Amino acid sequence: PLLPVHNSIFAAMPITKQYLRYAATGCFGVLCSKKCNVLVTEGRENRRHELNAIAPALENVIIWNLRKEEKVCTLEGDKHEVTSLALSSDEDMVATGYSNGVVRIWSLVSASCNTTLSGHKSAVTCLVFDHAVVRLVSGGRDNDVIVWDVVNECGQCKLSGHKAPITDCVVMTTGNVLITSSKDTTVKLWDLDTHHCFQTLVECHSEVWSIALVARESRLVVGSSDRELRVWAMEPIDTEQEVGGAISRAITGQKRALLTVGHDDAMTHDAWLSG
Repeated sequence: PLLPVHNSIFAAMPITKQYLRYAATGCFGVLCSKKCNVLVTEGRENRRHELNAIAPALENVIIWNLRKEEKVCTLEGDKHEVTSLALSSDEDMVATGYSNGVVRIWSLVSASCNTTLSGHKSAVTCLVFDHAVVRLVSGGRDNDVIVWDVVNECGQCKLSGHKAPITDCVVMTTGNVLITSSKDTTVKLWDLDTHHCFQTLVECHSEVWSIALVARESRLVVGSSDRELRVWAMEPIDTEQEVGGAISRAITGQKRALLTVGHDDAMTHDAWLSG
């Protein structure tokens, strides 16, 4: 015989199966995170030069003694991850960029934060000090480049022109010129006196990831994702003149940021290296 079933039994039974949700509460033992570069500096300890590594560890920055293989100190940040690092020429300060667009300047002597700068709308992708350590340049994922005044702890100007995230930036020691690269396949040269772009290199056909000045700033090396290195000659030109059939626009003063250009790739580059 069938037994009567009460409705209260079905009401107590769950309609869908419940799953436990797991969420990360913390982490430990992080030596270096992968979304940022690593710096090497020659620190001083008990009147002895020590080789130190400055490495990002999620929201913190850890300074390691490479000889003793131990941690020197930790520069503690907030909940946002470190995305870029830059060391000053005197190796007394380090700048850190974060995923929320904030830039901080730390003293390596006291291991404390001296300045906090806010200006980017998204993650900071590259940082560089000028040679005199009076300015700091930051590039972001928001396609903007910001020049900061380190002494007055404020922004000097915002340089807009790239159409994709900034990948690298270099400040020339001779002449007040800034060079930036971007994922939009271009390299731009900026006059920091007038805050405008006076030349754009469009010869790269893929994302530009790195730029460097070599041979006493007489050569500009550009690395892109097509596995090729392009090298330009940096030649000072004081007036407008025609080089290889193309016009190079000069700027006043001692700027050394004019590039030899031409009609084809063979005339444009001093060297063409393929990997």
